[in-house]
Amino acid sequence: MKKKVLFIIYSSKKVSGGGHFYSLKSISSGLEDLIDFRILNLGKVFARPLVNNPKAKFIPLTPINFPFKIFTLRKLSKPFEVIHAFDFKSLFIARTISLFKKTKIIYTKCGGVNGSRYIPDADTQILFSKENYNHFQEFGNPKTPRYLLPNRVNKVNIDIEHEKKFCENFNLKDHFILLRISRFNSYYDTTFQQSIELLKEIQKRTENAILIFIGKIQSKEYFESFKQKTKGLPVILVTEEVYTDEASRLLNIADIVISTGRGVMEACSLNKPVFCPVRDSKIPINLNSETFKKLFENNFSERVILDADYIDKQNENFLHKNIKPNTIEFFKTNFSVESVKEDYKKIYSQESRITFHLINYIGHALRFIKSII
Repeated sequence: MKKKVLFIIYSSKKVSGGGHFYSLKSISSGLEDLIDFRILNLGKVFARPLVNNPKAKFIPLTPINFPFKIFTLRKLSKPFEVIHAFDFKSLFIARTISLFKKTKIIYTKCGGVNGSRYIPDADTQILFSKENYNHFQEFGNPKTPRYLLPNRVNKVNIDIEHEKKFCENFNLKDHFILLRISRFNSYYDTTFQQSIELLKEIQKRTENAILIFIGKIQSKEYFESFKQKTKGLPVILVTEEVYTDEASRLLNIADIVISTGRGVMEACSLNKPVFCPVRDSKIPINLNSETFKKLFENNFSERVILDADYIDKQNENFLHKNIKPNTIEFFKTNFSVESVKEDYKKIYSQESRITFHLINYIGHALRFIKSII
């Protein structure tokens, strides 16, 4: 019999659609033959990646209505044996629901910076990155079962008609395309700047190289500033909703994908050459069998630190010898949902629960209240 699992996730902003929403979407759908699940999206807005999902439901949650909505959430959670939270805020809600009904709580931290030494309790913790796993091991409850299960994605669906319209609209025929999918805000400035430097390197051997950025504008100030920096360069900034929604459908047009996190994994599912940003570097680094381990440990984030000579050496094969890595193998072994089904089956089947710690819960409550007001 399938375990009944309730996934919950919180929308903090009026426009929500970050990577962890897509991670939840991919993992839940990939495990559909193992679990009977529903998704609750709580917070300010129904996140766009989940809007059309028939198994997802949105419940508005505000500082004012939270004390009353908790009873609604408690009622909705009754049929489920497991509540699986995908962010810090939804984990607090799951823990609060569990005060009334002793439901097993699973928390997935979807990458990102480690944060403080405070680690919220959960019956089981799943970490996407090695740096997060090590941090939780050091400061978290030593009795909590935790698993390093890096993010998993489904193979990107190719949409030929959508690609064709996009290429015709931007006159991309016969171009060598570098593609970066990202929201426009200063948080991703390192990757944006390194993408431009990679373009300049590619231009030395390919006259028709063009760099395309696709993403929603989260900071108009940053977008306008970056737009000025790209003047005179073969750079296209695409912000139209028809292209930013499910932007991964356009990955297939790329000759090179510059990416972080789940974007790397999706590009690998199409066997695309991938470059990842590196902290304090001028240029991103090519993903290959030599660089994979270090990049993977940090969830392919901008926090990776590598020596400049090492970066140049690893980029040499692609930039000057035109040797393309077989990234589809990374997907099959490390990124596909199929490769971790047994792990998730084991996690959902475990009945163990950790002891409730009031001080830890109060600390979580204070941080939750501060984050939503």
